[in-house]
Amino acid sequence: MDDLLFWIIVIGAVSVITSIAFWALLAFGLFKVVKGANAQFEQQLQQALQLGRQLQSLPPQQRATASMQMSAALMNLNTQMRQFDRLQQQKYEMRMGELMGMASSAGIDWRS
Repeated sequence: MDDLLFWIIVIGAVSVITSIAFWALLAFGLFKVVKGANAQFEQQLQQALQLGRQLQSLPPQQRATASMQMSAALMNLNTQMRQFDRLQQQKYEMRMGELMGMASSAGIDWRS
């Protein structure tokens, strides 16, 4: 009987450790994705700023083409910003799931 209790405790501890490790790896992966997306966003922002500076010094016949390029760059930046919002939401939901899992494994009912 003592062996059975020992194995139940070991299996419980391993499942808790595995769960924590899984959520930690998921958070780390999400952090890397956000960091890479942020670097890409900063690069695109610098390109758009450079294009905006060049737009003022272009002759009138080239401004139409440059204006279209600027519009495309701004739309792309807007899309990137929406993706950041989604990533932040996913990061929040992941962290809340991790905290809820920790609370439930500790026997805490956080909803009341």
